[in-house]
Amino acid sequence: MPEIMKKCVVFLFVVVLCWNNAFSQNTEVDKVLLRSGEAYFGEVLLRNDELVMMKTQDGARFQFPVSEIKSIEKVSVADALRHINSEKMSNAVGNEQLSGMLEIAGAVGLAKNKFDAAPLGQISLSFGRQLLADKTLFIGIGTGIMSFIRPSGSEPFSFIPVFFRIKNNFSTQPNSPFFLFDGGYSFAVGKEHSGGLYTRISAGIQRSFSAKTTVFVGGFSSYQAFSSQLIETVDSQPFSYYGNAVAMNFGINAGILF
Repeated sequence: MPEIMKKCVVFLFVVVLCWNNAFSQNTEVDKVLLRSGEAYFGEVLLRNDELVMMKTQDGARFQFPVSEIKSIEKVSVADALRHINSEKMSNAVGNEQLSGMLEIAGAVGLAKNKFDAAPLGQISLSFGRQLLADKTLFIGIGTGIMSFIRPSGSEPFSFIPVFFRIKNNFSTQPNSPFFLFDGGYSFAVGKEHSGGLYTRISAGIQRSFSAKTTVFVGGFSSYQAFSSQLIETVDSQPFSYYGNAVAMNFGINAGILF
């Protein structure tokens, strides 16, 4: 290769390298720092007196109330990457956030040899941790009260469930489907019956209003074992006995994660 061509190639290589370094250093992204200490990097799409909407590097969109924001500034891509990598290192040993969940539910319950159908109301409160880097997984424990509405004059039929809860949403988008599972034991309220194993499965849609607040609504089915005075018909003759039974419940639920 002629000497002049070698010099040209070297010159072009140096120019491209310098241009690339300068471009990398000058490229900036928006940083939204919340009062909770959480930081988000990307592009601010909307900003007004009430909220800020941001699109992060992975395409997820978030909106934050202005009251929850500590600062908004431009930072270099290098600074953003350093912050993200630092968070990933801490996530390697577990990124957790203490959260609570309040939920109400309404359903219809069916219990063979006890009642054909009865309305059911339930309220529960649970506390736990939001796990993973994007906080899509909630694991906690909870309790509440569930009551079957029986005809006037019938014995009260209520339980206090104590359960282990897992809730998972399937994306970091503001609107996302979720899956929820409860498993535990319900204690009977009153002496006329006793409690038993309790499980529930729920699925639906959730809406994230901020980094901490999520509202969800869905449908569920639950299984409640119990022991009580039952009535069974054999050869057209009813007879009463104390035994084990199961209530299968189907309904809708709504709640807030905070």
